[in-house]
Amino acid sequence: MEVFGENSGRSLRLRWDFAITLPMDGTFLESRRMEERVNRLLGRALNDRFKSLAVRRSLGKGTVTIGGILNSEHTGRLLDKGPSPKAEEAEAWRELWGPKSELRRFKDGTMLECCVWNGADDESVEGQIIRHILEHHEISYGDLYVTPLGHISGLRPADRNLWRNFELLRSALQGMEDIPLAIKDVRPSDPAFSYTSISQESSSISGLLEVVIEVESNSAWPSKPQAIIDTKLALLLKLREGLLVTEDFSDVNISATENPFMDVHVGGRRVTYRCRMWHREEVVQLATAATTTSPNKQRMDWEHFSPLRTLWYEPTHRNWIHSMTALYPVNGGKMSPLGFEPGASPPSCLVSSAGYSSSEAMAG
Repeated sequence: MEVFGENSGRSLRLRWDFAITLPMDGTFLESRRMEERVNRLLGRALNDRFKSLAVRRSLGKGTVTIGGILNSEHTGRLLDKGPSPKAEEAEAWRELWGPKSELRRFKDGTMLECCVWNGADDESVEGQIIRHILEHHEISYGDLYVTPLGHISGLRPADRNLWRNFELLRSALQGMEDIPLAIKDVRPSDPAFSYTSISQESSSISGLLEVVIEVESNSAWPSKPQAIIDTKLALLLKLREGLLVTEDFSDVNISATENPFMDVHVGGRRVTYRCRMWHREEVVQLATAATTTSPNKQRMDWEHFSPLRTLWYEPTHRNWIHSMTALYPVNGGKMSPLGFEPGASPPSCLVSSAGYSSSEAMAG
């Protein structure tokens, strides 16, 4: 563990992903014991979410700051699985988490002690963990800073509301247990998630927004088109049942088209999510058909390969933009994509004869 002196250079918010300020109460030895206790608790609670911990002592201010670097590969996880309730480690798990720990049964029949975190909260999951641990173990602290890992700073209100809304749906879908195939990921594919709107006036985004639900890989996934449609419909029906038992989703409808989808209306808001099902094997089959060459290969219409665009490329593209905006928040609301003042109209030279601006083309 690193230990920094009082004059240790750059701001802690630049050095660390999180920082907790503790008062140096009592003797120096008592303060050191408190440091060690907090370090042990944070290490157990954050587990694989962090890479390193560090301490900075400020004798002049009478404070100790404990901080660390988070592991980006494991941040944002909404479910932490613990031991079986009958295992020897179960008592230590319950002592660590207190009332946050709950028993959950999984589809393979196992029951585990688990902690579930709120992905729609303004505070990141790691911030929720640190705050809960400090308060549950009655540790007095001053400032608590956790780098914003969820909602990106600088977003306009409409984008912040959109992401909170989406996280509500994603948490509900990924938390379902009684379904044949587990939900691997829920990804936005609509241009509204691209942060490229030049309009800063609206405080909400409304309408129909495209979302892709990725299910876990399974060798039993069918290869025939009609069988794929039937499988998707069966899965969507199970998801619909799970959503309707909550109060957050007021209306859920399923459309049995060639590419089935489920429209989910979030109660009290003007947003409807159009959820389409995605399985890796389906996209692999299409990609193989598109790239394989043979003398007897039949010519296929581009529309045949549209799922590659709607189910794979578009959500992947939105994810790249979201990652870049997390790394460089200036891309996400502090300035418009082409440098215009918020709410201003783009120059006429950038408006095409089709009637839309180049920034709107970027959003698509």
